[in-house]
Amino acid sequence: MKSVCILTSGYLRDNARNFQRQAKSILSFGFNVSILTNDGGNDECIDGIDIYCTKFWKSRIMILLFAWKQFYHKSININADIYLIHSPELLLLGLLLKLKGKKVIYDAHEDLPNHIIEKEWLPRLTRKTISYFTSIYMNFVFSKIDAVISPHTHVLDRYSSINKNCILIANFPLYLSNLKVSYSEYCKRGKVICYSGTCYPHSNQLQILEAIKDFEFLSYSIAGFIPEDLYFKMQEHVSFSKVNFLGMIKYKSLKDFYKKAQIGLVIMDYKLNLGGKRGTFAVNKIFEYMEAGLPIICSDYDLWIELIDKYKCGLYVKPGDIIEIKKAIKYLYENPKIAYKMGQNGINAIDKEYNWKVEENKLRELFLNKLC
Repeated sequence: MKSVCILTSGYLRDNARNFQRQAKSILSFGFNVSILTNDGGNDECIDGIDIYCTKFWKSRIMILLFAWKQFYHKSININADIYLIHSPELLLLGLLLKLKGKKVIYDAHEDLPNHIIEKEWLPRLTRKTISYFTSIYMNFVFSKIDAVISPHTHVLDRYSSINKNCILIANFPLYLSNLKVSYSEYCKRGKVICYSGTCYPHSNQLQILEAIKDFEFLSYSIAGFIPEDLYFKMQEHVSFSKVNFLGMIKYKSLKDFYKKAQIGLVIMDYKLNLGGKRGTFAVNKIFEYMEAGLPIICSDYDLWIELIDKYKCGLYVKPGDIIEIKKAIKYLYENPKIAYKMGQNGINAIDKEYNWKVEENKLRELFLNKLC
């Protein structure tokens, strides 16, 4: 039986994409699957997948510079047939594994060259230079490895001429069971809007707080991580009294979190890393909201507009436009039957098209027919 090792630096071992989707799917294809991470935990076996851990470093700089070396010996000792790499700091390790005759895949979670341009902690004058040389380096690595997968269509467009196996693997829901509720049950939830995942500075949190300040009896539930500086800014806003901040919750608890909400929000700015105005299928929460039967209010990304226009499962707004955000929330609360119907349409969209089974089939084709 052939084996696959997933190399992931900077992600928790039970990450939704790496573990819950990819590792479990690859295991179901008939491979032995292991994960090598640096999340600080102990070696263990979870659901038939062996988890190994290298030394944990708190310093991000140390990880960026030396993670490849840190992972090298353990990855060699695991001696897998195929290595699936999830972190850019491990690209050099990918080349070294190729020299040893291994099959190597890279999962491009982010548009790294463009992401560097948007890194505010880097001196502005250095960003384009670093981005340029990063792009050259990635082009070289991607020309040598066996496949590149990504949840970003714009990333794959860039590398399709460099690597013949460039495949879109989106973060669609697992869809193990839906959360269908009756209209009366939906109405009993009250005026609760929600957001799950990291509250990035570009996720319009302050704009949302401003948009809801005049709504009575409305609660804004957030489950995820908020950077300290953004949290302090949100605390200073008059609408913070409406916020129910749960912090990080377990993946299995998300379904209960969604059951208590009526609307899911995912309003992101036009970031280069997210494909600009075109958008991306890498944002898990939009599909999780749909799976949970929540009408969505999202950015007017081209990809998301197409989705919503096709399935009538929510509303899209211009990021940063407080008036549009406020109007969208007001419309859904004044028209609960329409809001409920949008939620049911979202479930239908997940059932038909935007589910992990669709992506799993593409992953199966890659592993069983193109790499073996």
